[in-house]
Amino acid sequence: MRSLSLRWRLFLIFVAMVAVTVGAISLFISTSASTQIQHYEYGRRGEQMARMRELLLRHYLAKQDWEGVQSSVEQIGQLYGWRVRIVDTNGVVVADSSKSSLGEKLDVGAHARPWAKEERQSGLSTEMSEPPPLFLPIFMSAGDRVQRLGYLVVEPGNMQVPKMPPPWQFWETRIAELRSSIVWSVVWGGLVGIGLALLLSFFLSRRITAPVQSLASAARSLGKGEFSQRASVKSKDELGELATAFNSMAAELEKADKLRRDLVADVAHELRTPLSNIRGYLEGIQDGVVKADEATLRLIYEEVQLLSRLVEDLHELALAESGGLSLNRQVCDIKDIVRDVASAMGYQAIAKGLKVQLDMPDTNALAFIDGQRVGQVLRNLLSNAINFTPEGGEITISVKQTGDEVAVSVGDSGPGIPPEDLPYIFERFYRVDKSRSRATGGSGLGLTIARRLIEAHGGQLTVESTPGKGSVFTISLPTHSGDGATTVD
Repeated sequence: MRSLSLRWRLFLIFVAMVAVTVGAISLFISTSASTQIQHYEYGRRGEQMARMRELLLRHYLAKQDWEGVQSSVEQIGQLYGWRVRIVDTNGVVVADSSKSSLGEKLDVGAHARPWAKEERQSGLSTEMSEPPPLFLPIFMSAGDRVQRLGYLVVEPGNMQVPKMPPPWQFWETRIAELRSSIVWSVVWGGLVGIGLALLLSFFLSRRITAPVQSLASAARSLGKGEFSQRASVKSKDELGELATAFNSMAAELEKADKLRRDLVADVAHELRTPLSNIRGYLEGIQDGVVKADEATLRLIYEEVQLLSRLVEDLHELALAESGGLSLNRQVCDIKDIVRDVASAMGYQAIAKGLKVQLDMPDTNALAFIDGQRVGQVLRNLLSNAINFTPEGGEITISVKQTGDEVAVSVGDSGPGIPPEDLPYIFERFYRVDKSRSRATGGSGLGLTIARRLIEAHGGQLTVESTPGKGSVFTISLPTHSGDGATTVD
C-alpha cells in the first residue's frame, strides 16, 4: 500500500489539530456557559422570591392582617407562573394563587425547612420533574423583637394559569435553548474555522513541500549525471539551508566530475607524446629508416622512463587524495632534512650559476613527520626554484619556528608567477609557461603531489609571488608534542 505523501500528511495533521482544538473549545464553552446560566437563574429566582416576600410583607403591614391578600397572590402567581400560597402561623392557607387549598391546614413543621443546595440544583435539572415546595418564613421586626407572620410557599406545582408552562420547565427550556444556541454557534464557528484551516493548511503544506519536491527533482537529475542541476532557494529557513547545502554538494560534484574529465584528457595527452615517440622509433627500426644503435635505444629508454615517472606520480597522487598514503612518522629535526636536500641538489644550482643560502635557527625545529616525504616535497620545491631562476640568481631556504608551528620557506629570484595563474598552480598538469617541454617543465603533477603530502601531515603548502621579483613557497607543519614513537599512517 502506498504511503501518503508529506504534503497530505502535513495537511491531515493541520486539520486534526484544528478539529481537536475546536472540539475542546466547544465543550468548554458549552459546559461553562450552562453552569453560569444555572447560577444566574438560581440567583434570579432568589431575588424574585425576596421581592414577593417584601410585597406581601407590605400588604400585611398596611392591613395588619392577611385580609385581601388573595388578589395579590393571584397576580403574583400569574406574573411569575408559580403556585404561590400564604400560610399563617397556625398553618392555615389564607391565600392560594390556584384557589384550590384555601382554608386547608398544612403541617408547617414538616415542610418549613431550608431548601437544600442539592434540591435547589435539582430544581434546575431536567432529571427532576417536580421539585419540592419552598417554605419561606415572613418576619416583621418590632423593636428588638422579631415576629413571624406566616410562610410564603412557592410550589412549582400544576398551575391553572393558561398558556403558561411550569416555571422550572420554562427556565429549563430557556437554559437548554441558550445552551443549544451557544453550542451551535461554536459548532458553526468551528466549521467555518475548519474550512479556513483547510484552505490555509492546503496552501501551507504546498508551500512547505514545494522546496522538498524541487530538491527531490534536482537530486534525481543529479543521479542521472546532470551535475549542473541546482535546487531553487526561496527562503532562509531549514529547507533553504538544506537546498543551499544540496547546491554546494552539486557544485562540488560538478567540479569533481570536471576534474575527472580533465584528468582523463590530460593523462591521455601526457601519455600520447612519449608513446608516439616510442612507436615512431620502433616503426623506424622495423622499416630500416632508423638504426637500432645505442643512441636510438637511449632515446627510447628516456621515453619509457618518462612514462614510468608519470604513472608513479599519478599513483602517488591517487593514494594521497584517497587517504591511502602510508606515512612513517618519526620525530625529525627539519633543519637536518633541509641540509640533506640542499647538499644533494646543490650541484645543480652551482652548475647553473645560482647561489643557495640557508637561514635556520640555532635551536632544533622538531616535528612528528615522515622525513622522506617531507624531503620529497622540499626537493620538488628546490628543483622548481633552480629551473625557474635565471643564471646568477639566488635561492633562499629558511626555517622558522613560531609557537606550535614550524615553517620552511623556499624563495627564489626568478620571474615570479602571474596573478592570473597563481590560483591554479597546485592543480594537476597545470603549467604557467605553456611552451615549456616535459623535459624542462615536468608533468605538472609535482606541486599537486607536494600539497597533498603536506596536507596528509596536517600542514599547509602556500605560495606568494610577485612578477619580476620571484616566488616564495612555504611549508607549515605542526611542531612535535609527543614521545617520539614511530607511527605508520
